[in-house]
Amino acid sequence: MELIAIIIAAVLGWQHASFGKREVQVMALVVAGWTAVTTAASVPYLTTGSFVFSLLLHTAVVVVPYGIAALARKWFGK
Repeated sequence: MELIAIIIAAVLGWQHASFGKREVQVMALVVAGWTAVTTAASVPYLTTGSFVFSLLLHTAVVVVPYGIAALARKWFGK
């Protein structure tokens, strides 16, 4: 699942190459939804630490590839 999220985030970052309010809202929505789904699936084993780790991991998996691809597009052009 993480690999697919990385690929999609990188492709979208390359296509849009911007860091506006709308892009940040969409990334936050994706991270919140993904974290909610994985948290609901692991309720019996849920701890505060695992929730925070999951939230940070999902944030990194979405934001880092998007940011790298967007910066690459701005620096190297089309």
